[in-house]
Amino acid sequence: MKTGIKIMDAMTSNPITVPSNTGLKECSKLMAQHKIGGMLITSPEDNKKLVGILTDQDIVRKVVGEGKNPLTLNVKDVMQSKIISILPEEDIYFAIRKMGEENIRHLPVIKDEKLIGLITSKDTLKIEPSLFDYFVAKFELREESSKPIPHKDTSICESCGKLTNKLYSRKGSQVCKDCEKSI
Repeated sequence: MKTGIKIMDAMTSNPITVPSNTGLKECSKLMAQHKIGGMLITSPEDNKKLVGILTDQDIVRKVVGEGKNPLTLNVKDVMQSKIISILPEEDIYFAIRKMGEENIRHLPVIKDEKLIGLITSKDTLKIEPSLFDYFVAKFELREESSKPIPHKDTSICESCGKLTNKLYSRKGSQVCKDCEKSI
C-alpha cells in the first residue's frame, strides 16, 4: 500500500541530537524544551554518526524504574544502541510498518551511514492519516480479551460517540439511528 510520499519529503531534516557523553539531566531538559519524546544520540567526534537513541520510556524504565540517580548518568548509560533506521527513498508506508513491527515511534533516516533526518509516527500520521488503521492494528493491547473492542463492521457515531453497526449521513456527519432522528 504505497502512498507515493517518500521519507525524505516527510522527515525532519535537522533533528535535535546530543553527543553520547551528554548528561542525562541536560538531555532530558532539551527533550522537555522541544516537546519531543526521543533524542538521537551521536558520536562526540562526529555529529552525523548515529550511535543510539534515547526515549522518554528509556528514562522512565531504565533510570527511574530501577532507582538510579539521573544526575550521575550520561545518555550513553541509558540509550538504546540497537538502531532501527530507514532510507530516505522509502515510502512512508514502510516507516509506519517498520515502527509497528518494532514497536517504536522514532525512525532515524540514514544515508551512506550518516544521519540525515528523523521520521516519527506523528509525522507519518499527519501527512498520511489513512495509515492510522494500519498503525493502530500493530499496537500491543494488554488484556485484549477483557476490553470492549469494536468489531470490524462497527462504527462510531460522530454525534454521541456510540458504537453502531450502521451510520446515517446527516448534515455532513455520520450518525447513529438515534441521532439521525434528532438532527
